[in-house]
Amino acid sequence: MPPPAVLTRLQPLGFTAGGRQLLVSAAFDRGQGQDESFCASFTIDPLATGDPAPPVAAAAPATGCPAPPPLSQRDATGRSWQIDGNDIVILPGAGGGAPLRLASPRQRYDSGSVSPDAQFVAQVAVSGSGDSVETRVVARSLRSGTVFPEARFRGGYGRVQWLDDGRLLLIPWPEADDFCVGTVPETLIVDAATGAIVDHAATLRQLNPLGSDGTLVAIGPAACPSPGTRAADIVMIRRPPKVDQRWKMRDGTGVWLPLDLPTLAGREIARLTARPDGSGIALMTAAPRRTRDLPYSGWRILLAGLDARQQPVRTGLLPDRFDDPDNDLEQGNLWGFGIGRDGKVLVVGVENHVFCFETATGKAIFHTGDLEYGFDSPSFYSADRAALMIGGARLSKFVLYDLGNGKPAYIDARGLQSAGVLPGRNLLWSLSRDGTARFYDRRSRARILTSFRLPDGGYFTLDTTNRYDTNQGADSATVRWRLTDRPWETLPPQMFMRDRYEPDLLPRRLDCTMAGTCDQVFRPLPLVASLNRALPQVRIVAARPGPTPTTARVDVEARIIDVGGATSGLHDLRLLRDNRLVAQWPLPRERGDGSDDDRDRLRPDAQGIVRHSFVVPLPVTRANAPVAFTAYGFNADHRKGETSDPVRLAPPFLATRQRRAFVLTIGIDRYAIPGRTLDFAAADARALAGALARIDGYPKVYPLTLVADGTVNHATRALIRAAFALLAGMPGDWAKQLQRAGVETNGFGAATPDDIVVISWSGHGIADATGHFALLPSDARQADAFTPPDPASLVSADDLAAWLRPLDAGETALIIDACHSAASVTAGGFKPGPMGDAGLGQLAFDKGIRVLAATQADDVALESREQGLGLLTATLINEGLGGKAPGTSDGWVRLDAVLRHAAARLPQLMAEQAARAEQAADATWPPLLVAASPQPPRPQVPAVFDFTGRSSPAWVSAVPQ
Repeated sequence: MPPPAVLTRLQPLGFTAGGRQLLVSAAFDRGQGQDESFCASFTIDPLATGDPAPPVAAAAPATGCPAPPPLSQRDATGRSWQIDGNDIVILPGAGGGAPLRLASPRQRYDSGSVSPDAQFVAQVAVSGSGDSVETRVVARSLRSGTVFPEARFRGGYGRVQWLDDGRLLLIPWPEADDFCVGTVPETLIVDAATGAIVDHAATLRQLNPLGSDGTLVAIGPAACPSPGTRAADIVMIRRPPKVDQRWKMRDGTGVWLPLDLPTLAGREIARLTARPDGSGIALMTAAPRRTRDLPYSGWRILLAGLDARQQPVRTGLLPDRFDDPDNDLEQGNLWGFGIGRDGKVLVVGVENHVFCFETATGKAIFHTGDLEYGFDSPSFYSADRAALMIGGARLSKFVLYDLGNGKPAYIDARGLQSAGVLPGRNLLWSLSRDGTARFYDRRSRARILTSFRLPDGGYFTLDTTNRYDTNQGADSATVRWRLTDRPWETLPPQMFMRDRYEPDLLPRRLDCTMAGTCDQVFRPLPLVASLNRALPQVRIVAARPGPTPTTARVDVEARIIDVGGATSGLHDLRLLRDNRLVAQWPLPRERGDGSDDDRDRLRPDAQGIVRHSFVVPLPVTRANAPVAFTAYGFNADHRKGETSDPVRLAPPFLATRQRRAFVLTIGIDRYAIPGRTLDFAAADARALAGALARIDGYPKVYPLTLVADGTVNHATRALIRAAFALLAGMPGDWAKQLQRAGVETNGFGAATPDDIVVISWSGHGIADATGHFALLPSDARQADAFTPPDPASLVSADDLAAWLRPLDAGETALIIDACHSAASVTAGGFKPGPMGDAGLGQLAFDKGIRVLAATQADDVALESREQGLGLLTATLINEGLGGKAPGTSDGWVRLDAVLRHAAARLPQLMAEQAARAEQAADATWPPLLVAASPQPPRPQVPAVFDFTGRSSPAWVSAVPQ
């Protein structure tokens, strides 16, 4: 199966007879380093609906182009095309309208670097001229695709380097010959996540980081010379400004100071490089010149070790001649001088030769001989004790020399900009000018995966088995599949999503490649030939007002398709309102909601068409805010078909209906099962209900608290089920059932698309060996201590999904403060995509439910006796709702920011608490009197599952605690 590919160039051929597709000859990059030309087709039908055009599709290439179907230079409406640079512009026909630009998604950067942990990449692009030169800095996560805010700086910063996994060093280019003139921008240290300047320094020649704390080393003049003279070179060091505990700057730091190296003996310094750990520097020196216009001569290398205070402790000159007279270092154009990331090897490039020396001993360990054409003036080089890497921006490959046997290996990397070795791992990386990152197994030289950068923060990561990860939606047109047996047709990404989509592919694939365990980490892939590639075609016939002012009737039609003898079939027709699941047909079962062929299969009429009419609620408190309905179905192999074009409907505006908030909190301290007692779960429920009493824009907040604390027992399975059913508006006397048990509902009822729902559960949770999760209501049953609880008495993740499925609120958040609670979402190998599977994770994705789980799937949730609450609830209230979450403004904060902050802050709080406890023990008790205690628990690590792709519209009160 050919891999999907990312588009680089386009050449239109013509329109198909129906005008829905423009056939294109295109150049693609499959991640293997070279452009390849293939045929492809792109749907341009969005013009007919008036919707914005999607990004250009990129199809998987096939070998050769068969004869295309009949084509024309204009479509049925008179549209034509023209080429504009790398883009195709579709020109409107007789009906008018705006031109449609099919733009190449590629961008270009001037420099780039990968972080030491291989999780982040940063690149810079310099534009403008003269006084208007500007540098854009873009950093992104290779793991999640998250693009940090773009930072812009005046001046040309042509070199970017990671100081550590969070900070960037931006160095102007070209570098200053000396800094006395004062026209070169300052060197900057920037926070990669925020773009904020952390520190800055005057720019000197050959500036290098010395360690990762922000210390810099460079070449500077001993004094600013008078006109017509030049000053002697000296090495200068700049330590970062230090801060005391009150964050006040101390004096005497952050300035350039000379570093005494007496062995220079008046020689000029041509190049300087530093060990990454800050333990030493290396200098390339030359005989003095009368003017800087003269070439250097008489090369000598000086190595200097540094102590903990960064003062020279040993210096030594390397020999200027090798055993072979032809390998003399004495003359030639010096283009390379650097120490590899492991700090053990110094690389020197002179003319068309590269020399390698041990930094510890100065011993010459490798010489390339004459380099192949194209590698004689590379733009980057790197080495460690095992290998030397050389490459350049004008090359489409780099060479890796084995320092043991001297053999070179050439590795393709299209548009190569920079490359390197990841410290401590047998991994190589390369960056291309368009932002593409590639990773290779250093042992075999084989490419492992490629991560493409797409517009607007998009990414598409592809490994050599055609498994992929992306933040593009299942219906994205940016990347599409194409197979050799149907070369003029592209398939949507979701065609192979079930088998080949792997969230967090990059770290998982790199880790398993190093460990040799990829066969255990990833499931075997089915043969493509065995899959049903015929997909049902679904469209919305009409969307119109429903039987009541607050409902709509949406008529949907699905056509069964035959392709190459295969029939698509149709399963599980789904309707979305504003990209969220609002209805499906047939209705799923409440328990054991799996894929049942007999139940889910929909049978067409004689014309191969299935029709169904949905009646669904509408939001009616937003004036002039139309909603968009879309629909899709699954084929016989449960593979999602393409989503229909949207049909919009403007709901009526009903000023009489107010937006409401419903807060259901559940806390269970006392259980029918002996030995399950908790102390603060009921307190969690009451405290969180009080903390959420004010939500901006929702004048009515209706709480319902169900607890079992020894005085009341309102958290039974039946009463919890009744509360969920009441929220979802399910038929039945659910309110009376709660009231008969002594629970006052007080306005708590059915939520609408105008409302918000927050549900929390504090109590015990369990996960079995297969990862399936369940919560224990107060009346959960267990025969004895040696058998698991009765499943029928529990609330499983599937139960939660079934109870939440009919809920149709505008915003829903679920907080589970229980052991193993992340398994409620991740069970069953959940993948965040429209798979049509059962389970809470799938429902959270389909309906946009935000889930905060107190722990990972294999961990426990803890309570805090000091605060009288569960740790997660305490963090939510005291931190997230206590005015400390990012984005808090005037006493209000978005709900999703509260959830994310609590998840990030809880492990930090636990670490701080453990440190305080350790310090207290050390200060209070003599060592022999400290009582033995068990190992402290692992830090509790919550997890947030938020697949909405947007900020919450709900602002909750954030009052400092």
